[in-house]
Amino acid sequence: MKTKIKKVDYRSVYDSRGVETLEVDIYTEAGWGRAAAPFGAPGSRGEFEAAADTLRLPLFKLLNKEGPYTIPYPLGNIIGGGAHSLGPAPDMQEHLVVPIGAKSMQEAVAVNLAVHEEAGRLLEKKDPAFAGGTDDESAWTANLNDFEALEVLEAACAHISDKTGVEIRMGLDLAADRLWDGDKKLYHYTREGIIRNTQQQLDYLCKLTERFNLIYVEDGFNSNDYEAFAALNSRIGKRSFVCADDLYASNAERTLTGVTKKSAGIMILKTNQIGSVTGLQKTAAVAKEHEVRYILSHRSGETPDDSIAHLAVALNALMIKTGVKGGERLAKLNELMRIEGEYDLPMVRWPEF
Repeated sequence: MKTKIKKVDYRSVYDSRGVETLEVDIYTEAGWGRAAAPFGAPGSRGEFEAAADTLRLPLFKLLNKEGPYTIPYPLGNIIGGGAHSLGPAPDMQEHLVVPIGAKSMQEAVAVNLAVHEEAGRLLEKKDPAFAGGTDDESAWTANLNDFEALEVLEAACAHISDKTGVEIRMGLDLAADRLWDGDKKLYHYTREGIIRNTQQQLDYLCKLTERFNLIYVEDGFNSNDYEAFAALNSRIGKRSFVCADDLYASNAERTLTGVTKKSAGIMILKTNQIGSVTGLQKTAAVAKEHEVRYILSHRSGETPDDSIAHLAVALNALMIKTGVKGGERLAKLNELMRIEGEYDLPMVRWPEF
């Protein structure tokens, strides 16, 4: 058989953080493939890819032979904070945008890059100490609290939306496990100097969603609090996506627990979080069965491997979360633009709230 694996080579390489990770070459009788695993907390590793080259198929068609295929919207981190940033920065990990009015991936990528550039200009005015610093996902990092960061992002989105005619919406990834004190059952906002209990955290996120018309709130609570996620989803789920990342961990069983509690309207999928493509497909099937949308996501420590672009197309993901700038981030977006152009694929339909 042409797909029979004849040889496997592997080596250590380094990701975008300079952390050692694994690259594998797989040889068959008819071809070979290479993949490098990203390394993100908690650091699980795993990838694939040579079966596709051997069969002379693009990877997304190997993963989904029947179709249909669609292009996801790029969800991009513009202003970073939390554990991803060094020095004074917002408490929340990511202040995000998604160009929901874009008609193509080409346009969507250009819009996100324009918002990133405009936000940099505005940060120079907002923060006198801002020197163009970025975090490990190439998002801006500045001496602001989260509300101020959202104000900058709001202004940048408005300017670029007026310029391009593309509707752009904002979102947050709190990575709330980093804020959570499990012993005291409190969320610590070091930059703000504020402590919030779960009810106060819920009210705070609802207020931010209302004030900034947020379309997306990821990991707003610690990764064991299905009930708090469900409470947020009950309050804002008809106008924006409550997203589970650490809560579901790309795991089918955790996802099933969450969907029965109605904890989230959308979830993150990461291949090496669950450890295999088949595991990821199983989790995606659970989500789809229960009408939960999903996002294919990069890791904070990334490689140029573009596999998740194909996974996003094959699974008809609503979004792909893979940064805005940086070679290892743009590798995925460039691959999606290639797929879009070569196969004339449409953007996935954005849902009505």
